[in-house]
Amino acid sequence: MNTKRDTTLDSRRAAIGATLSGAVLPARPDSPSRRLAVRLLEASDGALIEAFYRGLSAETLYRRFHTPTREVRPQLLQLLLGMDGRDHLALGAFRGPALVGEARYVRLPEDGTTAEIAATVADGAQGQGVGKRLLRALALRARAGGVAHFLYTVQADNEAATALFARRGQHLSTAYDQRTGVIEVDRLLAAAPETAPGARATA
Repeated sequence: MNTKRDTTLDSRRAAIGATLSGAVLPARPDSPSRRLAVRLLEASDGALIEAFYRGLSAETLYRRFHTPTREVRPQLLQLLLGMDGRDHLALGAFRGPALVGEARYVRLPEDGTTAEIAATVADGAQGQGVGKRLLRALALRARAGGVAHFLYTVQADNEAATALFARRGQHLSTAYDQRTGVIEVDRLLAAAPETAPGARATA
């Protein structure tokens, strides 16, 4: 595993987010994720984000943060709410008023074209296309905003997450940490579509 990044890496991973114009993204009529709305998450969504993470199972939290935990501590919640509108952006997937998934990226300070990403789906909504919708929107808006590479970490035995992330862009490199069982992957995103970053998008 590449260890050159500083000790703020874990903090960035705890808060990595995704960019979106704020437009609602309608699902295809036959999609299992229909009635799912994807929009930008803002500081005013703090209570929703906190409730979302506090409602996750220990297994899902473990998959998200790569460490055993049964709760999200206040310090971590503060990091998750630290969106700045450019380098740390987050988007959420909603069914009605309920937040059922979120994805985020943090642009690396040493390379403005690379962003670390993560996505989390509520236990009751997993396997229903939520993660796919989030990552599709993430890739479109991130690329339009100048991000060319997605860097993500996933546990080696998490086949579902590996397959989900693998759909985004061209694989460039993989590093495996035998101590933690975590894989770090760098993927090159497709070129940005000729659509203004604030335009309405469809999934």
